[in-house]
Amino acid sequence: MKTKLFVSSFVLLTTFVLLAKGTGETNANFYSKDERSYSVQAGDLKVLVLDKDPVESKLTIDKEQARVIQVRNKAEVSQFVRLMIHPTLIDSKGISHVVALNEIAVGLNLIDWIDGKDGYYYYNKKLKEGQTTAALVEKIKVQNNTQGKLTLGIKAEAVTAEDQTYVNAWWQSQIPESEPLKSVYEVLYGEKE
Repeated sequence: MKTKLFVSSFVLLTTFVLLAKGTGETNANFYSKDERSYSVQAGDLKVLVLDKDPVESKLTIDKEQARVIQVRNKAEVSQFVRLMIHPTLIDSKGISHVVALNEIAVGLNLIDWIDGKDGYYYYNKKLKEGQTTAALVEKIKVQNNTQGKLTLGIKAEAVTAEDQTYVNAWWQSQIPESEPLKSVYEVLYGEKE
C-alpha cells in the first residue's frame, strides 16, 4: 500500500511539475514581446499631387472636362517622380470596374511622361525644389456607355535624384532590361545628379 501511495504521489508530483513547467514556458512566451516594426518609404516623398478639380466633381457624359493633374516637389532636394492614376467606375449596383487611364484621358501627356506599363507614369525630368511637373492629364471624357460614378485614385512617389536611388527604390536594385522601363532608366540616368 505504501508503494502504491508512493508511486501515485510520484506520478502526481511529476505531472504537476511538468504542467507547471509547461505553463511557465507558455506564459513566458505568451507575455514576451519581441516586435519590430519597420517603416519603409521610397525616397523623401515630399511631393504634392495637384489635382485642380474638386474630388467630387460632376461629370457630364461625352463632354471633355478639365482635370489637370500635376506633381510639385516640396522637398529641399531634386527628385524623380512617378505617378499612378487608377480610374475606377462604380456602377449603379455598387460594383467597381477598373478603367484604363487612356480610355478617359484626353491628350495624355506622353511627351513629358513615360508610360512604364507597370501602372506608373514616370516624369522624364529631374524635378528641382519647388518645381511642378507638366500635367500628365489636362482633360477627361467619360464615354456614352458609362453609367455610375467615376473615381480617380492618384498616387505619387518620389526619390532623390542621386546615383541609383530610383533603381533601388522602384526596381529592387535591378536595372530594367526590357522596354519601356529600360527607356525610363536611360532618361533618368541622364538627369541624375
